[in-house]
Amino acid sequence: TWWSATYALFWLGTPGPTPFFWLDVTYIGVVIVPAALLAFSLEFTGREARLTRGLILFLAIEPVVTLALLWTDPWHGLFFGAQRSATSGAILTGGP
Repeated sequence: TWWSATYALFWLGTPGPTPFFWLDVTYIGVVIVPAALLAFSLEFTGREARLTRGLILFLAIEPVVTLALLWTDPWHGLFFGAQRSATSGAILTGGP
């Protein structure tokens, strides 16, 4: 829901503090989905004993690193390679 709602706000052109605010906020939902799906699968199949605190912390590393790279992208350009245009939210290019 988070992913869809914030992505829709981005494409609708809803104003935010920065031109790409809603796109950046969308990634919070994007990076949580893989770890959440694994946790759900382990619970659903009765293997919740494998879902230890260490595994949860390990699974949290990738989302935290991804969000840090996204939010600091204006300084290093590793997430989006080209400068993002503030006039059109539809044009994005991949990183390096």
